[in-house]
Amino acid sequence: MTGPVQDRIDILRHVLPPTTPDGTLPSDHRESSLEVRERVALARMRQHARYVGREWRLNSQVPSAPLARDWPLPDAGRARLEKEVLAGRLSRRGAVRVHRLAWTVADLGGNDTPTVRDVDTAFRLRQGEPLVEAVVARRAS
Repeated sequence: MTGPVQDRIDILRHVLPPTTPDGTLPSDHRESSLEVRERVALARMRQHARYVGREWRLNSQVPSAPLARDWPLPDAGRARLEKEVLAGRLSRRGAVRVHRLAWTVADLGGNDTPTVRDVDTAFRLRQGEPLVEAVVARRAS
């Protein structure tokens, strides 16, 4: 997948065969479906509360101008995205999508605003890069 098509997809993941003999991910804790459902419900409630009085309810619905103005990323996160755009690894449209996705990562992690780590996770999700194991473990704990 290339260019314009990939630019319209928020998350790209390459699925590889499991590396453990029993086919599970290396982790001390695996979230149950109920835990994941509860975490997603809480994230959606955070988004709903954030956008009260607006015409959208989810991060994915926020137009780019209000997103940048009213819900900016931390300076280091914004600088990271600018660097990726200038290097040609991310389009402007892609940077907006990473910005929205960083808010979703923050919501799923229970953060009030995205951290630089949330921006990094969002960028990795967007580009199909491996997630840092510590991030995955932090989300599961």
